[in-house]
Amino acid sequence: MAATRTPGLAPHALACACVLAAACTTEFPDLVPAGSGNGSGASSSASVSSGGSGGGGAGATGGGGAGGSAPCVVADGGAGQRYQTTVACDGPIAYWRMDDETLAKAADQTPSGLDGVYTQTDVVLGVDGIVEGKSVRFQGDEGEMAVADVLDFTGQASFSIELWMKPEVLPAVGSTLGVLAKQVQDGDGDQGYWLTIDADARLRFSRLRDDIQDAVTSGALDLEVFTHVVVTFDGDASRLRLYLDGMEVDEKESLQSLSDNPGVLTVGSFGGWGAYRGLVDEVAIYDRPLSHLEIVTHNDAGLGR
Repeated sequence: MAATRTPGLAPHALACACVLAAACTTEFPDLVPAGSGNGSGASSSASVSSGGSGGGGAGATGGGGAGGSAPCVVADGGAGQRYQTTVACDGPIAYWRMDDETLAKAADQTPSGLDGVYTQTDVVLGVDGIVEGKSVRFQGDEGEMAVADVLDFTGQASFSIELWMKPEVLPAVGSTLGVLAKQVQDGDGDQGYWLTIDADARLRFSRLRDDIQDAVTSGALDLEVFTHVVVTFDGDASRLRLYLDGMEVDEKESLQSLSDNPGVLTVGSFGGWGAYRGLVDEVAIYDRPLSHLEIVTHNDAGLGR
């Protein structure tokens, strides 16, 4: 039986977290609101609309209550589909599955349309990833997936960043490699945010303003398996958190007010330098802090549980 979940959404997120909007029927065929108001329950081809106005959209019980969000039905298909719909239920504003077939397009699964482009060298597509899916191998100095000058999360804007990774080559002692970054160096220093890995396979996520950074760190990753990595920032509480495999491993206060920097959001490097060597899968970004329960749920789904 398919599982029903009630997503936690930012105020402007789509009801039922159907992040694919009109494309929901083709990309997420089994992600539908529970009790959609037609008396027939879940349908394998229903579209999901916002119930915020109290009209005929997907309300909490099918009636479209004001400001309500419908429960989501997580697909009862294969493990890959279950993971995809579990993520979708929580309303990412960008979601790259990393299962692309061409270097010319890293497809964003959300209405944001933030498709990326892979470099023509040092990138291998179609490598075995999590839950019976595919991932991307970044394997050299030029390898990265570049999106655009987007998702700065300026000031104290809340966000979450989620991905699965399996490092294959670590940097030299004293160096770090960029796993994901939206940063630039200007006359005042480094600006933005980045996720890095060091010679001891430890992760570090930093929010940076004028060369001053607030950071959370991890212990060494297990290089034999994929690790589920989630960073959350709660702007209201000024708390930065790092989770590995569903467990919180570090928490810090973060008071930096991020600037709107012109850097390009990249996966697999700092943006043209410091390229990561290893596999990356299922990259999702949210405009709110995921809850610990949501993170555990994603981790379990990614392990096929």
